[in-house]
Amino acid sequence: MKKGIAALLCSILCLVMLCGCKEQGGDSFQSAAPESSTTREDPPQEPGGLQVRCGETVVDAQRGTFSWFVEQDGMEEGVGVCADSPHPLQMEGQLPQLNGEGEVSLSWDGTAPDKISARCWPDTEWGNTDAESQQIPLEGDGFALREGGWIYVISAEWDSSEAWGGQAVYFFYGIG
Repeated sequence: MKKGIAALLCSILCLVMLCGCKEQGGDSFQSAAPESSTTREDPPQEPGGLQVRCGETVVDAQRGTFSWFVEQDGMEEGVGVCADSPHPLQMEGQLPQLNGEGEVSLSWDGTAPDKISARCWPDTEWGNTDAESQQIPLEGDGFALREGGWIYVISAEWDSSEAWGGQAVYFFYGIG
C-alpha cells in the first residue's frame, strides 16, 4: 500500500513538472521494449542511461526529469525519488549533439524500459517553451533522424516489476 501511495505521489509530481513539455494527442507510448533481466535482489536505483546512435556516431542522451521507486528489503516500504530538469528548449548549447543521416537507434544502459515514445521540436524553437512538439513514429528501437536541426525527447517507462520502476525523459540535439 505504501509503495502504491509513494508511486502515485511521484507520478503526480512528475506529471506536474512535465506540463510545460506540451505533449499533444494520442498515446504517449508507442513501442514496447524487451522484458527486464534485472532480478528482484538487484533492482536499479534510478533510470539507466540512453545512448543514441546514427551510423557510426554515438552520443549519451541527457537524462532529464524522472520519478523512480525501489522497494527496500522485500518490504512494501521503499524509496521514491523525483528529479526535475530544465525544459529541453531552455538548454541550447547544453544538449549532446548527434550529427548524421538515416536511422537513429536507441541503446539502454541497464534495463530497457517497457514503453518508449519520442517527440521533437525544430531548433528554430530554442527558448520557446510554449512551442508544441511533434510526435515521432518509432520503428522498433529507433526512428528516422529528421533533416535539419531538431531537439529530441525520448520518454521511457519501466512498469513490469513489482519491486521497482518509474519514468524518465532523455534529450539530445540532432542535426540531419
